[in-house]
Amino acid sequence: MFQMLSIRLKLLSVLCLLSFVPVIAAFVTFQAVEQQEYAQEAADKALRGARYLDRMNGHVFAVVAENRGIYASGEGWATLNRFTEGLLYHLSRIAALTEEWKADGIDIEAQKVAKLSVQINEFIRFRKELVRIALEESVPAAKVFGFNEPNLKNRQSLNQSLKELAEIYDKLVPERQAIVNKMQQRLYITIIGSVVLCLLSLVGGAIILR
Repeated sequence: MFQMLSIRLKLLSVLCLLSFVPVIAAFVTFQAVEQQEYAQEAADKALRGARYLDRMNGHVFAVVAENRGIYASGEGWATLNRFTEGLLYHLSRIAALTEEWKADGIDIEAQKVAKLSVQINEFIRFRKELVRIALEESVPAAKVFGFNEPNLKNRQSLNQSLKELAEIYDKLVPERQAIVNKMQQRLYITIIGSVVLCLLSLVGGAIILR
């Protein structure tokens, strides 16, 4: 069949083949790269969320420790001031982390982070009031203020929310990393397939010309 074609048609066929195949190969490769990048971005977001959670837990535990330090400081101003400053610092970090987390969060955690934000605002408000009472009134008055039902409920609900988010991340992070690995393998296969396809098109073009 090809022997019956004119030289011009043969050359045009070869040019079309050599032009069309690389374009298709490039398009398929681009799609694979885009999917892999999307999967990597989702995995990175999940990993960042897990890190936000770890940092949040660390600051919450630090607040509790500083809180106990206030209770145990008695009326010693220097000791009390050290614990109150530490507590206020960790509260400020908790507030900043919450805003970062809300802005950088993923859909699956958005609702729980929003709920957590409300609990954290209450947690911060209560602890700041405790610091004010300790500094302006007395440590015993702060201790009385600290041991009440609303405080305990807030602390328990905060712990529960953090625990629920931890369960989400324990499952989500490896799942999304597995998707990234799958997309990377697909990308490698696509690249190899594109190279093979281009080589075959060259061989086909040479056969047509011959």
